[in-house]
Amino acid sequence: MTDRQLGNTGQTSQTPENARHGAVPPPLPKQDTKPTTKSKIPLTAGILTGILVLAAMTAAYFLLGDNGKAAKDAYAEKERQLAEQARIEKERQKALQDSLERNFVSPDLALFELHGPVKSMKSTTHGYTGDLLGRLFSGTTIEFDRKGLWTNREVQLPDMESASYRLRQQGGYITGIDIYPSYSTTEADDRLLLSWDSGRVIMIEEEGYEWYGRERYRYDGEHMTSFDFNGGAEDCTTESQASVSYDSFDDYGNWTSRTFTVSSTRRCGGDEYNALTGQTIPSHSEKSETTTRQIRRITYWDKEY
Repeated sequence: MTDRQLGNTGQTSQTPENARHGAVPPPLPKQDTKPTTKSKIPLTAGILTGILVLAAMTAAYFLLGDNGKAAKDAYAEKERQLAEQARIEKERQKALQDSLERNFVSPDLALFELHGPVKSMKSTTHGYTGDLLGRLFSGTTIEFDRKGLWTNREVQLPDMESASYRLRQQGGYITGIDIYPSYSTTEADDRLLLSWDSGRVIMIEEEGYEWYGRERYRYDGEHMTSFDFNGGAEDCTTESQASVSYDSFDDYGNWTSRTFTVSSTRRCGGDEYNALTGQTIPSHSEKSETTTRQIRRITYWDKEY
């Protein structure tokens, strides 16, 4: 058999003779172990895919990490803002409450020109001149409860020995003080009639057995600035004009010392015509000016001055 008949495949035919002699079969064609271009593509794509996935994961980690930190910081800032708003609101409410307490006025407190959480007040007038209430209760400790109600209304009037008094009220305001002598509890020896306007005493009229008097008060804001007095007993009359200056105040704005400067004219008798001489004898008059200092000691439910 010729090579052509075998197809010239490059293989040697094994004859029985060769097989008998143990001839080794010819080797197989040598295989190329180098990766082909086709085998390189999947490997390179896998590496690139892995790198891209890793990069995406890394980017996502940092991105999510930054966003998480930003969200955490934003939440913390929001909490801080809410806490600050709560603190400001608490301080505002406290300031409002303090303001209400500092400026609280009841009818009884207004009677004595006071405001705030007053617990007690003791006023001392050094001199006879001054406002009627100041003179009436000079040296007396006036006590109040937390609602501003005058609680010890049956105090003894220091300048009237055994005299007693009764209060008259209308709409929560004291409108009258009836003063009784030691020998009588039914017939008042002296009466004070109080007139109010806008929560202040603007006038006090005094009616006694043989005298009368009237004081009119003027205010500038919260405080009395002046008052006028006219009154008389028997055939003498007195007219006074007083100015009020303030020397000191406490932390609540209540005055603790003030000074009255009072100019007075006292007239007694009347003009008399003398028929013998044909002359008119004028009434006798005296002028005077006095200074009176009024001092108050005030205690509060939370502090004392």
